[in-house]
Amino acid sequence: MYTVGQGHEHLGPGTSLVQFTNWTPAQERELAGMGCGCAGKCGKGMGLFDSGLDFSGWGAAEWAVAAVGGYALLSTVFTTHRAARRLKAIPGERRKRKAAALRARASELTKKR
Repeated sequence: MYTVGQGHEHLGPGTSLVQFTNWTPAQERELAGMGCGCAGKCGKGMGLFDSGLDFSGWGAAEWAVAAVGGYALLSTVFTTHRAARRLKAIPGERRKRKAAALRARASELTKKR
């Protein structure tokens, strides 16, 4: 059986979507076990990080996810550090440029005399 929400009366997330409601017991077991049909008792789960933080049980996919996450973290840290250093240097650069311009103007004024 399919049910449809009441249009603009949103009682919560997903209430106006079409939903399938009369699952068979076999379909419910398959959903509970994420596709294997054991209702979550086989321990297979989704297949990614099933061993938790036990590195000996990690495969290539877990190590790839960890490597991409580490790269993203280091990239964020180094980019933030570089941006902070650049922003910190801006007032000094502005002051030095202004001082150089004033020195150049002063030297032009003294040369004319």
